[in-house]
Amino acid sequence: MSKLWIDATNLLKWQGNPVGVVRVEAELVKYFLNRDAAFCYFDDKNGLFVQVELQTLRNAINSLQESKKSIHSVENHSLIGKSKKAFFNYLKDVLPDSSISFLDELSEKISDLYYQLILLQIKTLKVAGYIRKITSLRSVSTQQHCFDHEDHFLSAGLHWDSDCLVVLRSLKSKYRLEVTTICYDLIPVLFPEFYLNKVKPLFEQHFKSLSLVSDKILCISKNTQTDLNTWLKKKNLPTPPTEVVTLGSDFLNAKKIGETSELINEIIKKNYLLYVSTIEVRKNHWVLIKAYEKLINSGITKLPKLVFVGRIGWGVKDLLEYLRDNQKLSNYIIHLDNIVDAELIKLYKHSLFCLYPSKYEGWGLPVVEALDHGKFSLCANNSSIPEVGGGFVEYASTNSIEDWADKITHYIDSPSEITKKEKAISLDYQSKNWANFCQQIEKIAT
Repeated sequence: MSKLWIDATNLLKWQGNPVGVVRVEAELVKYFLNRDAAFCYFDDKNGLFVQVELQTLRNAINSLQESKKSIHSVENHSLIGKSKKAFFNYLKDVLPDSSISFLDELSEKISDLYYQLILLQIKTLKVAGYIRKITSLRSVSTQQHCFDHEDHFLSAGLHWDSDCLVVLRSLKSKYRLEVTTICYDLIPVLFPEFYLNKVKPLFEQHFKSLSLVSDKILCISKNTQTDLNTWLKKKNLPTPPTEVVTLGSDFLNAKKIGETSELINEIIKKNYLLYVSTIEVRKNHWVLIKAYEKLINSGITKLPKLVFVGRIGWGVKDLLEYLRDNQKLSNYIIHLDNIVDAELIKLYKHSLFCLYPSKYEGWGLPVVEALDHGKFSLCANNSSIPEVGGGFVEYASTNSIEDWADKITHYIDSPSEITKKEKAISLDYQSKNWANFCQQIEKIAT
């Protein structure tokens, strides 16, 4: 009898606050732990798919649930005080060999001074949990692949930095495996300017491998489905059948009640607009900053604060320097990082409304989260975002400073419109849940 194997590689190799892909994998593992399924991870060192003990998976999920309560500082990894060369040598030791050329380029691009500033920021904010490192895993001891003939394999992970899909393809005919994978977005190959130079070829190889190994590819939006099929055809690659599945939004710990800091309690006493996202070039914080600057320069000074929630990412050095040198503008902006879920829930609840100006998305989870909290959002009108927000949100032209400035002031000055839209959300919006997502996956993959 064939067996369903759930790939838990990303979940088991991740430390710190979980990113979206890891959380998706965690939800699938949680669901299938109570069903007739087996679990595996890809052992990069030995090139093997290895079965994983159930208790190891339970421990990994518990670690995700606790990750925001016990953030590890870089000092625990003995990185503070190390030279840039030592730091990157450390990363080469713990990351797959396929990452080495990427790390070499990154090391060349970062000056010694900027590197020390990065370490100082990490030490201060204690967010070294974001550093991904390979950890020792308890698995069922074996020196051979865990599959049997005509088994089913389901992977919701990303494997652009390993040989996982290449090895899986070599095993597919041997074991007559049925392979189902998930595609989140094609942003690294469609918009390489949002990433380091070495990322595009790595992801091109990933999507090529995905097309060659998959019997079916599940896409998290119609927009991603279109992007994937268009790109594969352009590259003359196989186009496996695709199907759209809707992600859930009740993530691990999402309803957890806990204490909030004095800072959060002070912020919610005044009016503010909320943008939840990593601060990186693709997320387009620039358009909000320039829209606010336009409003301030036009004489409008009674503006709510702009609250940005998310870690500092790639390609925003100019933005941070701009805010540093513009005290008048920066007085309106609050940046929060590494907050607990209870604090985020409170920030959603007390915000005037939410913002989402991202330049491109595979889905757009913060829009869903805002809707789940009954909050109206002003969003960019691109990619999958209209699929997510539908008629419950308002849209602005992605890069139009004037459009964002006009619509922000319109809704600030029209609280009755916001109330009307929030009432429509409470009456008509149907929350997405992980049970439905996992049931879709189970039906397709078995």
